[in-house]
Amino acid sequence: MTKILNTVVLTEPVRYVGLLVVDTDQYANRIVAYEHDDPTIIIINSPLLSNPYKTVLPVKYATTAKMFVGILDDDGEYDCKFTDGVLAQLVNPAL
Repeated sequence: MTKILNTVVLTEPVRYVGLLVVDTDQYANRIVAYEHDDPTIIIINSPLLSNPYKTVLPVKYATTAKMFVGILDDDGEYDCKFTDGVLAQLVNPAL
């Protein structure tokens, strides 16, 4: 009698994430990011331990939800800078 084996390989779907990379200068003390449509705070980071600063965000911040991101100087010596319409990079965290 002949047996037919049907092998099915199940793979897990890729779950992408958003990667926000902010290049700061030496005088920046904090990074803040807000959702553009609803002024919800996404991140506030203090102190900055690396340059460029990298953080992982939900995938919606890489596809549809735009942010405005700023760098702040706690000493008040330099002006803060904000950029509007920022999208995170869409990355595969498994790679």
